[in-house]
Amino acid sequence: MAMLRRQALIVGLGVFAVLGFVIEAHSDTLFKARQPIKIGHGKQQGAKIHWTDCSERNPETFDAPPYSVDPADNCSVNALDFGLKCEDKSCTVVDKMKARKYLPGVDEGDKVSLRIEGHSVELKSPTATLRLEK
Repeated sequence: MAMLRRQALIVGLGVFAVLGFVIEAHSDTLFKARQPIKIGHGKQQGAKIHWTDCSERNPETFDAPPYSVDPADNCSVNALDFGLKCEDKSCTVVDKMKARKYLPGVDEGDKVSLRIEGHSVELKSPTATLRLEK
């Protein structure tokens, strides 16, 4: 009986650890109108958005609207998060709906430059450049 309780406790603690990691890994994109401007953590309360960067620092508050939060992205971003597939330094649009959230007007097969750094992400297409803080 004691062995069963110990195993249940271990399994329960493991579940809480995994859930804590999943919740911590969640992040958002802050938009101003339709323009994405930051990647981090946001929570809308009434007409205000409370925002922090990916390290949970630098708190800011934004008015909703014109700002809004999209909970579909992650602080540990990769090319697929932007609808891109990259080989070496060359990226190609493979999901135009995702890519158009960041670079309006791009189509599947278009070449795009992607640079992911510690505190920012930069996307460049022939018609637009976007730099997101994270």
